[in-house]
Amino acid sequence: MRSADSEEKYKARRKRGNEFAKLKRLKEPFAGTGIVKLGDYKTRGNLKRKKVNQVKKKAELLTCDFEENNTEVMAACALDNHGEKAEEPQERLDSIVTLFVDENNTEVMTAASDLDNININLERRKLLEDQLQTMELLSEAAGTEIPNHQHGRTRKPWKERLAERTNDWESSVEEFYKAVIISKAYVQNICSHCSVTLKFYTKCNTCCHIYCYECDQKLHSTTPFHQRSLFSENHSQILLPTHFVNCVGKVFYQGVPVPCMVPSICSACMQNGTCQVQSGLNMVAVITKQGRFDLNWSEFKCSSCKAVNSATESDFVSSGWWPGSPKSKSYLFSMELLIFWKHLSHKTPGTSERKFLETLNEVSKLAGRCHVIDRQTFAMANRFFQQMEYLVEVEIKLRKLFSCMACGDKPLAIHIDGIMKLYRWTSAQGFDLPELYRNVGFVEDSVFEIHAEKINKVKPKVGKVTKDTCGGATYKAGKSDALGRKGLSETGVVFCTCRHGYLLRAVDMVKGETYRHVHYLHDYAYRTGCKFICYDVVCKYWSFAEDISNAIEEFQSHTTKMNPFLSRWHGKTHAWYCQILFSGHWMEGACLTTGESTEQTNAKMARYGSSTKHMGRSNRRDHLTLAMIYSNTEKENRLARLLKKSFTSAQKCVDRYEDDFNKLVDKRRDKLLLAQKTIDERLAQENAEKLQCLRQMKGLVDSGRPSPETLAHGKILNESLNKGKLEIDKLEQAKKQIKSDLDKNIFSILPQILEELKHEARECQNKRISVKTPLSVSQASLEGIHLVIKSLKNRISKDTDASKQRIELKKQMGKYIEKAKNLLVVINPQLDGYEVTLEDCYRGVFPWQSAYDISFQEKFSLIDAWMLFIRSKEEVLQLREEMARYESGLTTNRRKIEDIFQRDHKSDDILVRGKAFIMQSELKRLDGLLNDCDAGNNEDDSDDENDDDDENDDDDENDDENDDDDENDDDDDDDEADINENIVHV
Repeated sequence: MRSADSEEKYKARRKRGNEFAKLKRLKEPFAGTGIVKLGDYKTRGNLKRKKVNQVKKKAELLTCDFEENNTEVMAACALDNHGEKAEEPQERLDSIVTLFVDENNTEVMTAASDLDNININLERRKLLEDQLQTMELLSEAAGTEIPNHQHGRTRKPWKERLAERTNDWESSVEEFYKAVIISKAYVQNICSHCSVTLKFYTKCNTCCHIYCYECDQKLHSTTPFHQRSLFSENHSQILLPTHFVNCVGKVFYQGVPVPCMVPSICSACMQNGTCQVQSGLNMVAVITKQGRFDLNWSEFKCSSCKAVNSATESDFVSSGWWPGSPKSKSYLFSMELLIFWKHLSHKTPGTSERKFLETLNEVSKLAGRCHVIDRQTFAMANRFFQQMEYLVEVEIKLRKLFSCMACGDKPLAIHIDGIMKLYRWTSAQGFDLPELYRNVGFVEDSVFEIHAEKINKVKPKVGKVTKDTCGGATYKAGKSDALGRKGLSETGVVFCTCRHGYLLRAVDMVKGETYRHVHYLHDYAYRTGCKFICYDVVCKYWSFAEDISNAIEEFQSHTTKMNPFLSRWHGKTHAWYCQILFSGHWMEGACLTTGESTEQTNAKMARYGSSTKHMGRSNRRDHLTLAMIYSNTEKENRLARLLKKSFTSAQKCVDRYEDDFNKLVDKRRDKLLLAQKTIDERLAQENAEKLQCLRQMKGLVDSGRPSPETLAHGKILNESLNKGKLEIDKLEQAKKQIKSDLDKNIFSILPQILEELKHEARECQNKRISVKTPLSVSQASLEGIHLVIKSLKNRISKDTDASKQRIELKKQMGKYIEKAKNLLVVINPQLDGYEVTLEDCYRGVFPWQSAYDISFQEKFSLIDAWMLFIRSKEEVLQLREEMARYESGLTTNRRKIEDIFQRDHKSDDILVRGKAFIMQSELKRLDGLLNDCDAGNNEDDSDDENDDDDENDDDDENDDENDDDDENDDDDDDDEADINENIVHV
């Protein structure tokens, strides 16, 4: 705990920091006005009238100064018209703009430092707008344009900007074409280094200089990777790294060593600074991003003892070169090239390694060099270079590459899904290399086989493979056994991810996706403490998992301590009772988890299939493991922004779902009030008819001795009276029920409605409807089918953007329509005097539904809106915890690495020292992520402060709408958060 004195000092220091930040933001002339170059930063505050008046006085003084300056400009223009030499209007205008901005900034900074809690942005922006309008009029009079120091972009429409750029290129391409041709011609020149007039010269496109033969040899004998050409009056030619020119312009060969770090101490005489690099006899192919260079192997010669030592592979590694083989001295690969290939292969998944090397060959060929690069040597060298980088990340930087820092040790939900596009041909056997990342991302086959064998003892494999169906959909993944596919060694991969899209684990599918693969990842999720298991066919898989749990004690808690989660998007294709019983958004604590995170990661992972299907088994797994690591690293680097975006979206969802819920509640109440009014009218009508019947019966009694006609008429009146009494009792009971519903709080009724829906769903779940089926169950099934058909119609009309999707949805809807027809055959004979048509099923109008009752569809919609409203509030709390957990994890890791660095960076062991300095790059990365977290927290604080100043937001929002083109920095994060929000809002 801080003492009172230290607490005061801390607050004062914090206050000074905030003031400094404000002044820093106000350095630009339009800062804080909404007219900003990037972002949508807004500053607001409470404006006190007395302090506003002080600001207005300062603004008036600035206006007076500006008007005087305007007068000077007009006077300068007048003098120029009289023939006297005057300052250019544009230059004069620039100076006045600079003067005005400087004075204005000075005044604003003074006001900001003197007055507490003053926000002069609105006043200042109004002042600037007035001054800019005056400057525009002045510039029109002077025939000049206003310089815009703040905005680097135009506010013209995108099409106009694109047309202007196209016109600029079309008008300039001829000039550029001539410039390229001229650059290839010989011209009289002088040496850029010694200024000697040249008859022939060397032109270096890398240095962008012209050299004589002496300067060229001196400078380029140690820089072999420059693009050089020889020019003379008669010809020109490309020079290789080992080609130089003599005094008469003839090309000769000179050995050039590979650039290498020279040892500071001679290993023979132990003297400092006596070693120099020289070319050896052996040739080596050096591969860079510019292609292949044939150079000499480097040697170190001591100027004191004349000892000559050949450079070792370790010397080259420390100099940024990766050997093609530990024993053979034939290839050296630039580490920059290998890093470039790593990013290229993962930024554009599926890129062919063969074509990449062919591209380097073409570049070498164009430069006149040897254009042959051995692909197997490159592949092997790159494979072990990537392993070296992996070991640095794990052992030195202490990163957990398969753990989500926002989820922590116990993820809320894990989604499991298979991808069939990552198959591998049986013909692509390759060489049986050992896996470099064994059991890191992919589960070893032996480990999975042990797990599958436990299940096979309880559920033996069957020869026939059947796919599970739910509703009108048939799922390829919904099966317990698979037979494989001809010509494939692996048919795909099953991934599992957390709710943020981190790839946690993967299992290879040898024959196809089965419940055994899912159960292994289910077991993995259970051991991590996960609460929800998300799967596309979880309604069918859960019965399989329960059978395993009941039979094997080891898996007994897997179905009791974890909950099945049916994603909202896939849930729309399931039967209506599955949507009620397994929908994740109807489960407490699930938040707004979409249950579709693996689908999003699979969209990128699928692109690796075009290259991995031709790889050997171990190469494929290693490459996909590195792809998982790369994806997780990208996710971690932008997770702070993604969490902030998701948090903002969740806050909006709370308001949106609350409005949707309130609208349905009001609609329900209006319907009940209308029903109550209708019941009162019906009761008055029934009572009137009852009174009329009684009068007629009294008349018959008073008429004397009854006749057969009067007896028959009295019998009819008696039946009518009894029927009326039953109708009145029914109406009275309905009126009482409606009054009770209207008097109760809606939140006390909703749990009852939810239990009713769940009870109907359990009654109809997995039951074949027949004549012996209770009528109430058949009726509930028909109402549920109407709900699914309506949902499919909406998806066909709104969500589909391809004919293939529409055809698939229409097939599903056809299956539900066929089920509805079969149900009508069963239901109609059991109805007294009523017949339900298929058109009634489409419209959702059923004779057993009373006009005063709330329909099944209305109950479902009301409960769904209520659940989404509750889940959205849970999501806000969950994201707050995840943001805090993510920042805490970063801080903990940084503190741990910082302690190790402080301990080891001065160690006597050079290996320990090297590890410590490698940690600095990780410290820098963590600092960047923590800065992103701080930026998000600052935005939260500013949002909280602005809640009380909504009356000042309108002008700023209008300005922000003009700056939408500038808010593209976090496109990936915005797209991902928007996708999740749209999935939830389906």
